[in-house]
Amino acid sequence: SAASALKSVLVDILRPKVLAVISIFLRIFLLVWSHVQDRYMDVKFTDIDYNVFSDAAGYVAKGQSPFNRQTYRYSPLIAYLLLPNVWIWRDFGKVLFAACDLLVGCVLYKMARPRVTSTTKSQSPKHQRYAEFKATLGASFWLINPLVATVSVRGSTESVLALFVVGTVYLLLNDHVFLSAVTFGIVVHLKIYPVIYSLPIFLYLGHEGENGSFLKKLIPNKKQIIFVLVSTAVFVGLTEGFHYKYGAEYLNEAFLYHFKRTDPKHNFSVFFYMLYLLESTSVLKLMSVAAFIPQAVLVIISGVVYHKDLPFCLFVQTVLFVSFNKICTSQYFLWYLALLPLVVPQLKISLLRGIVLAGSWLGAQGLWLGFAYLLEFRGASVFEGVWLSSVLFLLVNIFVLRDIIQHYVPIKSRLKTQ
Repeated sequence: SAASALKSVLVDILRPKVLAVISIFLRIFLLVWSHVQDRYMDVKFTDIDYNVFSDAAGYVAKGQSPFNRQTYRYSPLIAYLLLPNVWIWRDFGKVLFAACDLLVGCVLYKMARPRVTSTTKSQSPKHQRYAEFKATLGASFWLINPLVATVSVRGSTESVLALFVVGTVYLLLNDHVFLSAVTFGIVVHLKIYPVIYSLPIFLYLGHEGENGSFLKKLIPNKKQIIFVLVSTAVFVGLTEGFHYKYGAEYLNEAFLYHFKRTDPKHNFSVFFYMLYLLESTSVLKLMSVAAFIPQAVLVIISGVVYHKDLPFCLFVQTVLFVSFNKICTSQYFLWYLALLPLVVPQLKISLLRGIVLAGSWLGAQGLWLGFAYLLEFRGASVFEGVWLSSVLFLLVNIFVLRDIIQHYVPIKSRLKTQ
């Protein structure tokens, strides 16, 4: 059949070295193109946040606070990390983020390979080659994904966050509890959203994350105690250190702002139009808080139900968190795309079904972007169209996630990836 022929061709072509070369050249091309688009086109390639990071690094280089740069609402670590933007080369940060992006792909492949092998019944060269192909295919969802590469080269820090998240998973799967706690504490300090992984990680570490009752896993063992204490110490140490240096402004801008934020501007969230209509009303804050309820319930339930297979659990949690968040932008998609390569090799679906799922997700996203373009760049009054396409995008996300859960073959035992 055509599908079998295509699969055979992909097995022959899609090899780790080929994937690595394509990934590197894709990012080099985008870096060069960024200068062309920034110079000659109205819509700039470089993310406005990258300019914010660079300006904040400039203030740090002068011995001042990064928060002197208006709209800088991130950990000072980012500004410190981009000091070479000031001292050496303005594009240093873009190269750094792209390098982190590539490292994420390497770690994902290293984790995916044994997960695939564990479900390959035959050890024949043919079946092992196909297992390697499935692991490479999974990694390709990150490494040669245009969205992922573009976001990194535009100057977004999402690849740094992704590296710490997948690094934490890698260390946990290899039983490096102390180091995983350190990386987890750092990533939660950089951006608060990974704190949602605390519950499944705690349960996973409870009595080897295997049999045993749920209540038994809530009684802390040595691994759980180490993870909680170390990750908390790292998070509190970094946060309190910067609080001491930069005062209350740091807490307000880097943390509290994100909890109080009620962005009425158009975004992928189904809540944006409601918040837009309620702007300047007395019930805005109440509805903003209420929007957290379905998100929190779904994240907690999924964390409990799927915690035995940690990578899959974190993927499901992240999709639900992003889909039901009151603010949702394209950059947020990278939070779950970073975990997708660990899920794809375990999916028992046809190539055609996979194409339909991916096409549905991309199509719904494209529809939203079309309305958003008309609203933002053409001044058209299409708020209802943007909101309806947000609703459609949410439904498509639910449909795709349901299909993934139904066709996922869970890992039944712990696998080390070294």
